[in-house]
This record gives sequence, structure tokens and C-alpha cells, in this order.
Amino acid sequence: MAQILMFVSVLIIFLSLFLADTKQTNIPCENKRDCPQPLYPKFVTCFEGLCRMHYPLKKI
Repeated sequence: MAQILMFVSVLIIFLSLFLADTKQTNIPCENKRDCPQPLYPKFVTCFEGLCRMHYPLKKI
């Protein structure tokens, strides 16, 4: 039982390394050009009519 719990916790930590941090704004958009251009290293996309900012993960 303890080994299963340890495996699940390690799996969660490992998979969380691949998740990107996103921030949804209230800026409406129809395409990527409608969103404000952020400073490096953020990426902006238009998703479901709202601008979203993506922050790349830091390499360890």
C-alpha cells in the first residue's frame, strides 16, 4: 500500500513538470493579433474568445 502511494506521489510530481503556467485575461479577441504583445518570454494566444498568456517552464 505504501509503495502504491509513493508511486502515485512521484507520478504527480513528474507530470507537474510538464504543465505550463497559463493566465486567462478578460481581453476579448478573435485572433492572436487582437491580444497585447507581452515582453519575452511570455506567449499569447487567443482561446475561446479571450487572450491567454503562457509562461514557459524553467529548465532545471
